[in-house]
Amino acid sequence: MKTEALKTKSGIGLADGGLRRLRPRDFRTLPQLASPAAYICVLHDPNAKAYRIESTGAPKVLIDGLIQTGNYQFGIELVALLATDDLASTKAHLDEKHGAALSGDWLLFDEYQIAALNRSVLVEHQRNSFYVFPENQTASKRSVSKRRQVSRFWSGRDRRRWQRRSELLRDPVLDEEDEPAFGLLTSKQIEIAFKIALAVIVLLYYLARYS
Repeated sequence: MKTEALKTKSGIGLADGGLRRLRPRDFRTLPQLASPAAYICVLHDPNAKAYRIESTGAPKVLIDGLIQTGNYQFGIELVALLATDDLASTKAHLDEKHGAALSGDWLLFDEYQIAALNRSVLVEHQRNSFYVFPENQTASKRSVSKRRQVSRFWSGRDRRRWQRRSELLRDPVLDEEDEPAFGLLTSKQIEIAFKIALAVIVLLYYLARYS
């Protein structure tokens, strides 16, 4: 089992609970951890575009349980897998740095929250995620637990910074009065208008020729 110590400004220690990065594809072979140690799984449901960040003593039990009790059309992506020596310290670190908390729910993040998550100590520098699929794709047809919108996860400071940045990068939007009139017409309407104009031109031609 390969591990990689996380490089943080405060180093490895009580500040972040002694986080260590693990390879997501090794989740089935990891030993059970007892409190205060724990694993942290960053999960993504590509179909619902929802995220779940949950602590567990055994990633295999957690992920296999989700796969067996939900209908995940595109499987579950294990975005990142970490181990902490002190789960309470890690929770405090995430709350202080990102305004985030671990949860047993599927959460719908907006683009700023996703960007902040990708820059966080949980996901930053993660090399390869791992997709988990049910052995029998049609075995489970029960509905997946409800997704919910969240506003607390990931700091408002990150959100404001990304809002300002996105405003600078956003393409200008034309006001309605600047849009061409034909932009409001359907292709069928344009075709009818063209035929009418063509008929008028032919009529004027014959009138001019035989008058």
